[in-house]
Amino acid sequence: MTFMRLLFVVLLTVGMCLPAHAGGAVIIDSILVRIYDNAGVLSSDLNDALKQSYEILRRADVTVDWVQCPARRTGPVPAVCDTSPGHSEMVVRLVEGAAKDRDRRPLGQPILDPGSGTGVFATVFMNRVNRYAEVAQYSRSVVLGRAIAHEIGHLILGTNSHSETGLMREVWTVEQLLRNRPEDWRFSPAQTFELRSAWLAGGALASKGQSTSKRPRT
Repeated sequence: MTFMRLLFVVLLTVGMCLPAHAGGAVIIDSILVRIYDNAGVLSSDLNDALKQSYEILRRADVTVDWVQCPARRTGPVPAVCDTSPGHSEMVVRLVEGAAKDRDRRPLGQPILDPGSGTGVFATVFMNRVNRYAEVAQYSRSVVLGRAIAHEIGHLILGTNSHSETGLMREVWTVEQLLRNRPEDWRFSPAQTFELRSAWLAGGALASKGQSTSKRPRT
């Protein structure tokens, strides 16, 4: 079978599997993620962390657009920061966290509906991120970027469950951080497939004819 014929068969199969009402759906090409920094992270650290998260997700075939929503507003902020999350949007809050919990794991927490598994909000605790990076004498922005990508993974997959290996494992040790094996800090092939499938399904079902092509960017 030639490549073009194979491609036609795949597209035909996908088209047959779409529900009838999906004809007007708009498949999104990226997820809009708002970052609400309530912990006062240095701009340079946050920008580096978001680059780290972007690359991790990109390797899993998921593209994100970031919008930074500062807690302290000394000037204009993106208008989207003051609206409810729309279709194919997510919110990640960076909070300081309780001092007594700084040695606890995990570094973040998604908020998911226990029945449907859906959710758009996640929190990353900066005191835990800082403590983990401090103990390991490792880059805080790298740890933060990995934590953000981990929580976004939970939101896309719609589950609080963890894997035994890879970025979605429940416990991150100092030894793993220092060893810095690439496979420890990326989504597994199976998770990449699940992420892409969940993302595309969400995009097709969420839009209902509402275009998401125009997105504010940082």
